[in-house]
Amino acid sequence: MDLKNVIFAIALSFAVLFGWSVIFETPQIEEQKKLEQSKSSPSAESGNSDVPSVNFEKETVLNISRDDAIKSSKRINFENENVKGSISLKGFLIDDILFKKYNQEVGSNEKVKYLNPSETNDGYFIETGWAASKVADTSLPTKNSLWKIVGNNKLSVGNPVIAEWNNKSGIIFRKKME
Repeated sequence: MDLKNVIFAIALSFAVLFGWSVIFETPQIEEQKKLEQSKSSPSAESGNSDVPSVNFEKETVLNISRDDAIKSSKRINFENENVKGSISLKGFLIDDILFKKYNQEVGSNEKVKYLNPSETNDGYFIETGWAASKVADTSLPTKNSLWKIVGNNKLSVGNPVIAEWNNKSGIIFRKKME
């Protein structure tokens, strides 16, 4: 008799859980899918969403060499005993890091290049910035904004570099790298 009650209790529990998921969970999942689709629509990208959006800009890759890409923009250089690199003032992107103590292959003298400019075939970089919600008339710095250095232009221990960008609307954005 006890085994029948246990089996009946398990079957009833499954029925309650299944009924709950069909009646209450399915509409929530559908509503969440609609919300995700509306976020990816053009109206969400134009600033009509409550969620801050990031500017994803489609860019054609020029496929130039790493050295040419590094030489094509003004940069802040940094170096210590382990790494050597630079930060591009166009977009203030960290896109040039080379590990000085590590070779790409055993027996090779070619060092490991961790980050590469976006214009190269294997562009890989660090981009930091701002995102705005419902602020369509305020321009924010993007990957193509040209930053200027304030003060020191060589990044080293104890010597931070400060860069700023003016949006021409009275707002000055600053970044400090240490």
